[in-house]
Amino acid sequence: MKKAYLYAIAATCLGGSSGVFIKSLPNLSPIIITFFRFSIPTILIGIFLIYKRIQPFHKQYILMFLASCIGALRIFLMIWGITLISMGVAHTLFFIFPIFVSILGIIFLKERITKLTVFLLLTAFSGVLIIYSQNGFALETNNMLGVYILLSSAMLHAIFVIIIKYTMNIYSRLEIVFHQSLIGAILLLPFLILNIKPISIAEYSIGISYGVIIGLFTWLLHYTGLKYMKVSHWSILTYIEVPAAIIFGFIFFQEPITIQMVIGALFIIGSGTGLILTKYKKQKNNI
Repeated sequence: MKKAYLYAIAATCLGGSSGVFIKSLPNLSPIIITFFRFSIPTILIGIFLIYKRIQPFHKQYILMFLASCIGALRIFLMIWGITLISMGVAHTLFFIFPIFVSILGIIFLKERITKLTVFLLLTAFSGVLIIYSQNGFALETNNMLGVYILLSSAMLHAIFVIIIKYTMNIYSRLEIVFHQSLIGAILLLPFLILNIKPISIAEYSIGISYGVIIGLFTWLLHYTGLKYMKVSHWSILTYIEVPAAIIFGFIFFQEPITIQMVIGALFIIGSGTGLILTKYKKQKNNI
């Protein structure tokens, strides 16, 4: 699909808005916010599947169940890790996951990766390093737990992506989002009950919007792109989420944009642009 790269870019840009919703819910715990992310897609897609009489449980469901559990666990670990170390270090560590995805894609999906792809991947990651270098990367001994947790989250996310890519020949993108959301909501439900508290109408509105935009639309777009492209190419484009988040922070919270952010963003956008231009040139030569 020629539009696969555009779908992936749209998904990462939407993903960058996640922080807007989270910061707009300062009185809610991470568990409640994450539950919105999982429960809203589960309800909406569940209603659609029932209406269309679609059976979402197919063969190799154990694999889908495993992927959904891994997906829920990596989100929990990511949130936990962010609470232990600085935001800059946390984001840098988590965004090692595209490199893990590319390596696992070579091993398990037998994908071929070119030197140009490796260069673009490292260029994008360098952009992340530049953006967050202004906050420093010094770690105290008691922060090492956060490092291990975030590296584990990054690796689990990579494993999750590889399994999902493999199951795309069996499950539709809508079914995949349904399963990952359903399992995530079920796993979080006991913790939600223990952390239940009054929620205002405004908080409900923001939480539901978060579930629809981030939990549903963002992942549908991600999987639409991922289905028709190499995981290594998809990984490069996911880095666009970082400059997108910076722009959203500036628009909604007047967060300052520094020269390091601009330079790092250019590295990331440049790598994504290079990937798309290379793909376009290759397609043009094949005509």
